[in-house]
Amino acid sequence: MSIDRSFVRRAQVSNTDKSVWNKFLDLYDLFTATVSAAELLLLDGAAAGTVVNSKAVVYDSAGKIFASSATPAAAGTTLADATALTAQFNAVTGATGGAAGGAGVKLPVPAANEFVVIVNTDATNALKVWPDAAGSQINALGAGNNFLVTPGQSAIFVGRSATLFYTAAATDTITGLTASATELNFNDTSLAGTAVASKTLVLGASKNVDTLSIDPAGMKSDGVVISPIKIVDVTVTAALLDGAGTVAVIAGVAGDQYKVREIKLVGGGTNFGAGGDRTIVLTDGTTTWTTIANADIETVPANTLRWGDAKVPFSGGGSDTASASAAAIRFQYAGGAADHTTGSIKFSVEIEKVA
Repeated sequence: MSIDRSFVRRAQVSNTDKSVWNKFLDLYDLFTATVSAAELLLLDGAAAGTVVNSKAVVYDSAGKIFASSATPAAAGTTLADATALTAQFNAVTGATGGAAGGAGVKLPVPAANEFVVIVNTDATNALKVWPDAAGSQINALGAGNNFLVTPGQSAIFVGRSATLFYTAAATDTITGLTASATELNFNDTSLAGTAVASKTLVLGASKNVDTLSIDPAGMKSDGVVISPIKIVDVTVTAALLDGAGTVAVIAGVAGDQYKVREIKLVGGGTNFGAGGDRTIVLTDGTTTWTTIANADIETVPANTLRWGDAKVPFSGGGSDTASASAAAIRFQYAGGAADHTTGSIKFSVEIEKVA
């Protein structure tokens, strides 16, 4: 009598304890299957979701597979002393040598359809990737020559034979882009509507920018330098001038020079209180552009008076006289001895930056 699957089925039906025969049926199927023992052993030691060398690959419960990975450090500068890679996914640290690359890694022995992923984690240095041996090559670079993975980029190396890897690295370029990294970095941290030192100037939503300092030599119209003009309204008070005080029109900055183009004594406003005998000058400590008499600061004119009027006279320094470098242009007391203690008077001063 032979024992086959139909015999086991009949025995299973005719017995009340079917669990024993179910197990027997499982064993029968196992031992009569076409799979070999060697094939079954591929399951021994396999782990769900993890690639185990020489074992069957089993998806995890989420349908994922995790390849072997490592974080090797680049080393050496030649094929002989580069760090040998053993994992499928490699986040490589320690690249050196700038754009030309220095320290490197070495691929495993290639096999058809094998792939190795390499990420250069260094942000400033290219990574040299070497074939496994002098007789192997990457792309058409020639036997034993390295491939460069640019800073912060990755590359997938696909084995095509026992001596050849192909790759096409992810790059930091865009089709048609000619700007360098240095040029693109001028945009980094730039702010719309705000001037940021050494960065691209971006106008705000209203086509505005907050404060912009421009070298006078850089402003030209039809090739002629245009110097920036500044009109400053200054309220000069007795309280600020008394006791050798000053009121600045423009602060002194190293290297800066200005020419005074107009001075106006604003009329119709307040004046200094009586009792003092001081005069007011506009000066930088070297040049005096005007001297306002005591009587004219105690009685403000009804109308605004321009520079050159008897009450706002030229005082040696003309409109073509530049201020001393780094000197503040300011109003201060000059002649007389008694301060005024009260009152104020207003001026409008036009200055041109010439250095």
